[in-house]
Amino acid sequence: MPDSQLKLQLLGPVEPTIDGRPLSLGPKKQRSLLAVLALHANETVSVDRLVDALWGDRPPATAQKMVQLYSARTGNVQFHPIYGVLFD
Repeated sequence: MPDSQLKLQLLGPVEPTIDGRPLSLGPKKQRSLLAVLALHANETVSVDRLVDALWGDRPPATAQKMVQLYSARTGNVQFHPIYGVLFD
């Protein structure tokens, strides 16, 4: 799909579409992760920053692993143990 167009609505519910067709992003936290990454496109976003954005002051003990899992499920998002999460 080289000519496909991804559209990501960030105001209101996070709703991505590809060529006008809805794209499922999974659970709320996973959609929130994508929204945070989209707001920081072309930037490195640390795992700590994502944990803070998703859970605030009370993250679960598994928060870093959950960020890795959500990132892997989101598509062309890469997790790097030192640099954090990057869009491909």
